[in-house]
Amino acid sequence: MITSNLPCPCPRRPSSRMVPPEILARIFWFNPPVSIQLPANYTQVCSFWRAVARTSPEIWTTLIMEAPSALHTQMDVKSFEAALTDWISCSSDLSIDLTVHDWPSLRWPSKRRRTRYTKLYKRVVLGFSNKWRRLVIPNSWDAQDFLSELQIQPSLNALEELTLSVPRVLTDQRYLYPPFSSSKNLHRLHINITHEVVAYPFLETFISETVNVLTVKSVHGLFQDFKFLRAFLRIEQLQNITHMSLSTVCWLSPSAYTTFPATTLTNLRELVVFGNTHGLSRLLRVLTLPSLVRLGLSTAAYLSLEERNESALEPALLSFMKRSGSSHLACGLLCLTLTGILREGAPQTLTLSSLSDILSTPAANTIQELHIQCEENGSQVATAATTASLMEMLRYDSDIPRRQLLPHLTTFSASHLYDSSIPSQSYFADFAHSRWWPENAKPRMPGVARLETLVLQNCRLTETTQDQLRICYEGGLSSKPRSLYSIDVS
Repeated sequence: MITSNLPCPCPRRPSSRMVPPEILARIFWFNPPVSIQLPANYTQVCSFWRAVARTSPEIWTTLIMEAPSALHTQMDVKSFEAALTDWISCSSDLSIDLTVHDWPSLRWPSKRRRTRYTKLYKRVVLGFSNKWRRLVIPNSWDAQDFLSELQIQPSLNALEELTLSVPRVLTDQRYLYPPFSSSKNLHRLHINITHEVVAYPFLETFISETVNVLTVKSVHGLFQDFKFLRAFLRIEQLQNITHMSLSTVCWLSPSAYTTFPATTLTNLRELVVFGNTHGLSRLLRVLTLPSLVRLGLSTAAYLSLEERNESALEPALLSFMKRSGSSHLACGLLCLTLTGILREGAPQTLTLSSLSDILSTPAANTIQELHIQCEENGSQVATAATTASLMEMLRYDSDIPRRQLLPHLTTFSASHLYDSSIPSQSYFADFAHSRWWPENAKPRMPGVARLETLVLQNCRLTETTQDQLRICYEGGLSSKPRSLYSIDVS
């Protein structure tokens, strides 16, 4: 009788509906789906969650297009294309970052299946050309096909970043035209040369005037042809580049280097170059970069016969630093990264004496970050004696104030160096103690900056050194690594 007179309780809402849609969409945003082959789990929980996800365009702005294992018939192609179209429609009016993967080499399909997939992603890329913000094109769709299709299809109006692989020689005059004249937002261009030779006019017309971040990479040594590099340096659009990365600059013969033109890139703020010592030295000898802020040099592990007899990088880098320092703006060089400069068992690319001369130039006086990597094939290549000389050169000494290098250094990182095997000695701890002091403490020397970050990766440290550095880290010194070759357009 009592229970019959009680009011009927309200129906209980399912737990999956207790979170408001706005908060639920924000949670989904932290783990967005990226591939049709790997759908997000929350889209399969219930119809409510699926509806919230499908009506949240911000979580559908990254798409990785991978070749499905089942692509045997035209019906499979239509089904996969419909799923891609549905994904793109969920992004509403937002732009999408699209990465197109090629067929994995471990399960290389038949020619017919490859053709189906290539035609499919061509239709998707060109059919929704106004949707792509970042676009990565695989090797199977080469640059000639891409340019020829763009000549007919609508332009990539929303495109901000393009990564394109060029697998064969480009000499056909039909493709030598500016393909991105209407892509006003294209600022980043990454070109991967997968063939040994590429026609120079292709790059000249392909680099848009709006591009300010340029990456040109080749596993075959793109810049070993001095005629190509000479023409490359004369590209007028390079004057608009602010961040440039070149790989691989290398030659096996030092002949005909005198024909390189002297080149001044007034707006270039960051330069990252990988190559052997002759390639790097010849490039540095002709460059003048008055606005340079970040410089990263990485030497190849292999040496040519000429390199075994001489080290051409020392005078080239020294003259480059002096020349750039004489024309530097007020900001000056802020970051220097050197990889492979202390290679044991072979002629050193740079001697410690040369490094000291380089860091003593006016252009280096403003450096705030110094990164020295001595890694070669994953092994430790710098001896304890080399480490001792390097750290002694960089640490502060109040008794000899004139010899102080890098007075504004706040970040230092090193890899594959040896600490002293003698317990009473500690090269890294001595360096840290000379440049770092606790917060609000008296500086070690007047007029010098306080070290903020010390990163040691794959360095052999004694227990004493580890204990001493642990005290510094607990006192506020940071050990968080950062990207050594960051491309920051801000």
